[in-house]
Amino acid sequence: NFSSNHFQGTIPSSIGEMKSLQILDMSFNGLYGELPNSFLGGCYSLKVLKLSNNQLQGGIFSKHANLTSLVGLFLDGNRFIGSLEKGLLKSKNLTLLDISDNRFSGMLPLWIGKMSSLSYLYMSGNQLKGP
Repeated sequence: NFSSNHFQGTIPSSIGEMKSLQILDMSFNGLYGELPNSFLGGCYSLKVLKLSNNQLQGGIFSKHANLTSLVGLFLDGNRFIGSLEKGLLKSKNLTLLDISDNRFSGMLPLWIGKMSSLSYLYMSGNQLKGP
């Protein structure tokens, strides 16, 4: 748990090599920049990721993300942009997704409706559109 400290800077790509990491909480810091391309590529055991309330920007996980064990994802209160890509399709056990208060735009993706384990979905404060 690295939350509520005074960490500044970008997230190191070496975090993506932690194969046994289950919970990563880096919320409420001064982290900025884009997520590294290799971010979490090797974190096969990750269950909870909290990056809330930083200054992170850019897109989120690509289709190469391998977050199959992910249960909770908190990206709220950042500056993420773009559409919601298919990077979370492999996260079949995802029960909580909070992407509120970012700058996501475009159509609400159809894959969200196929996430049968999803119990909590927070998307307010973006520019998403839907049918």
